[in-house]
Amino acid sequence: MDPRFDFSVVPKGSGQSVLYEYLRRKTSAPFRAIATRRFNQFFPKGHETSIRPLVQEILEHLESGQEVDDVARFMKELHPEMLRIIIRYGKDYAPRVWEKRLPNPKKGRCFYNSCRLAEFSKSWDGEPYVYVEGVVFGALIRPMPHAWNAENRGDSIAHDWTHYTHCRWSRYLGIPFTLDEYKSFFPDGPGRSIFHRGNFSVENKNKILSILEKREEVI
Repeated sequence: MDPRFDFSVVPKGSGQSVLYEYLRRKTSAPFRAIATRRFNQFFPKGHETSIRPLVQEILEHLESGQEVDDVARFMKELHPEMLRIIIRYGKDYAPRVWEKRLPNPKKGRCFYNSCRLAEFSKSWDGEPYVYVEGVVFGALIRPMPHAWNAENRGDSIAHDWTHYTHCRWSRYLGIPFTLDEYKSFFPDGPGRSIFHRGNFSVENKNKILSILEKREEVI
């Protein structure tokens, strides 16, 4: 499986807005067709396909000391203990397909972008969005740690501002946190990953488990 994709046909420019406009043009039809074929190949049941088995397979490789495939190399950024938590408690998300161009998110800063969107949502009607962190994999995206948003903890739609141009070809597995829960890990500000290997501690692991176990008790 090799999810690398040739973006050389996409017009050069800064920000996701360039890709968004390209994908709306008739000239991008061949690119979109290839992406759709790859998505159908990777996910035979479409957005009902879970990436949990893939994450489990990667964890087993990491725990056995085997070198993971180059395609999944970004997954090494996640601590194995945190991967177990994602597999145990994570839920599957299908992407929201954005119908209009959005302000450019910060490139490569999904954890920051998702915190900011959760903050922005406080000024909207209804409950503020939750921050979701876990793993993404798609026709145009190799398996990697990622963050996105959802309308609430029960929502299964990924509002992925960082990848909003091409998230329609992705699947997600992650755990939702309120903004206050996120800030309890990083009171100095947004932009860091709860599950990243560099942020791992027994204290943080126990805090995550405490949050999640309390939710199960409520259910």
